[in-house]
Amino acid sequence: FLFFLFAPTLVYRRHYPRTTCIHWGAVVTRLLEGIGVVYYTYLVFRWVLPQFDRLSVFSDYTSFFAARVGAMGPGMALMFLGHYLILHTWQNMFAELTRFADRRFYEDWWNARTWEVFYRKWNGVVHEFIKEYAYLDLHELGGLTRTQAMGVAFFISAVIHEWIISFVFGGFYPILLLLFGGPGMLFIVLTRRMRARVWSVFLWLMLG
Repeated sequence: FLFFLFAPTLVYRRHYPRTTCIHWGAVVTRLLEGIGVVYYTYLVFRWVLPQFDRLSVFSDYTSFFAARVGAMGPGMALMFLGHYLILHTWQNMFAELTRFADRRFYEDWWNARTWEVFYRKWNGVVHEFIKEYAYLDLHELGGLTRTQAMGVAFFISAVIHEWIISFVFGGFYPILLLLFGGPGMLFIVLTRRMRARVWSVFLWLMLG
């Protein structure tokens, strides 16, 4: 159990796959990457915060829309930086320090053509947690269909994310919960059976 507290996973097992030794060169590399990502995040925030400060003084929708479009690039940059920092740099560094061998913290979400695949590949750590402790229990023990179990598990995931954000920032502003429960669920239904490459373009546009 003590190992579980430090291992980069949210799913408890009696035994985990382990590597034979710690590669300290990889640890230092991940640490330097983390410092670099934090610095770049600081630079992006310095550029984008004035954009949001001006949102409260716009008197027409045109100016508001222009500022919204102008913030799309930095917003996506922050999303990528945050993903890289947490799910690549941080997780791999702790995996190396604890000799944790299962390092599939994310998959090729950038190639996803449906939102269901995107949510599954974006964050493997949280996906496995929700799957093991919510989805499978709801489906196998609760008697819900796969679609119903997925919907309930998706809602639970949204609530957990919102609770974490509210705790960190000290306030409740349920924009993430609304995005998960509204457009998030709608896009899953709309793109579930879509396999054409154009839907990958649609996904990236919606992320922006």
